[in-house]
Amino acid sequence: NEFDQGRGECNSTRGGLHSLSSLTKYKPMAFQVKLGQDILLGNEFQDRMRKLEIQSCRRQINEFPSGGCEVKHLVPDSHRCFLKFVLFGLAPSLRGGTKSSDDTGTKENPSLPLLPTIFITALSSIIEHSLRLLWCYENQRHYHCIARASEYYVTLDGHGQRDRHDVMISPFLIDGTSKNKLISLIGAPAFAMLSDLFASPSPDAPNIRSAVCHGTLDDAIVAELEELGQWAIVLNGCLNTNQTKQAHTDNNEPFLIDASCALISCLDLISSGVSGQPNKSRYEPVYSYTAMAKRDLGDILSKIDEIDSLISKNTHILNCVESMEKQQSKLCKDMGLLRVDTKALTEMVYRVFPTMVKDPIDDIWTIEDVFVEHGSNIVLTNGIAAQKLLSDISREAKAYLTAIRDGMNTLTITPTCTKDKRAVKSMTRFCGISKMTVDFYSFSVYIALLMIMVVHRDTLAVKSSSVVKGDVMILDLHRDDVVKAVERTRMT
Repeated sequence: NEFDQGRGECNSTRGGLHSLSSLTKYKPMAFQVKLGQDILLGNEFQDRMRKLEIQSCRRQINEFPSGGCEVKHLVPDSHRCFLKFVLFGLAPSLRGGTKSSDDTGTKENPSLPLLPTIFITALSSIIEHSLRLLWCYENQRHYHCIARASEYYVTLDGHGQRDRHDVMISPFLIDGTSKNKLISLIGAPAFAMLSDLFASPSPDAPNIRSAVCHGTLDDAIVAELEELGQWAIVLNGCLNTNQTKQAHTDNNEPFLIDASCALISCLDLISSGVSGQPNKSRYEPVYSYTAMAKRDLGDILSKIDEIDSLISKNTHILNCVESMEKQQSKLCKDMGLLRVDTKALTEMVYRVFPTMVKDPIDDIWTIEDVFVEHGSNIVLTNGIAAQKLLSDISREAKAYLTAIRDGMNTLTITPTCTKDKRAVKSMTRFCGISKMTVDFYSFSVYIALLMIMVVHRDTLAVKSSSVVKGDVMILDLHRDDVVKAVERTRMT
């Protein structure tokens, strides 16, 4: 669809690994990256790795009142050696860029080269296979735990083929009605983080498994293997450091380190839940359709309030607005009729996106939130035009506010030349339309939310839901009319 071709285009086709730079763009994921840095790059590295290994392989034994018990653990015994290799063999390489107390590299005994791409590839494989086994066990789908000829099996991502096979980080199984019981085992925050790391539609999303499996990391892996080979040769005394090729430098290296930290933090979060000692994480989605829409809405409402504040508190801007109202009284009056109060818009937002009411500091992301957001994501998938309109408004509102702040000092100068006179005249007009601009922005948000409500009504076919209950107008609106309104708003 339009979204897939534009804003949600697969990261593997969008300039390599640059999307990994967004891992520290939003607070919830940035916090998890910081936790991963503490694990991988901290002074207690060996102890943290040992604790993580034990936690990942620890058995949670649940005894039943009727007798018998069940045993659960994240990483199976068959992969424990592989996990130890990743934690104690590859992870130390990530410390090569830090001044750590255990860095003893010399010309005669060189430090292990940085291997973040190999680390990401290996740890992603462990996480996917371990989760696949747990998913099959929890959902009683044991047949899907291994690949079979000419058949699909459950994977970590792959929402594009979700009608052909199960996706282990989808809230529902392929039948569309059975809830994914893996969520209850690993916890909603861990489930949200997995979705963000591996299967989110945002162009900012890292989509790590896709990068691993579809070639995005190939060149980096080859370069790291070459360096690893040279390191082994030098270590065995067959070559001195003067004979080695210049070390490979990669502009994406900091992003790869961040991705490595995010993955180790994710493993810690998942394994703590499976082992029966869950971490108290407050992670919530940042790359989903709903998260993007909520972010756009929050930014828009904030910018509208800021522009309103400038108009009321800055005498020069207020004079420009009043002057414009005298010159274009009918236009200003007509635009004023479009204004939707920010408070009313906020109430609409909370009804359309219930999870937006949550306080990220005090409220933990819950299993109920997972399913509520899943419904919102479906609605937004079928209402791409509304989401694009919100994205447009957010971008333009930010640009307009920045332009006013950068140029409003021009209104205070006394022009002495033609150039200054033109600058003052241009800025006077630009500030003069500020009230009409926020009137239009508020109306545009209303149109976008209106479309989302109509799509919710048509997509989920629940006319008594909290989104549309009591809104006779919403129930009677035809979707084509609302889509046309959104299109014309975007054109304006």
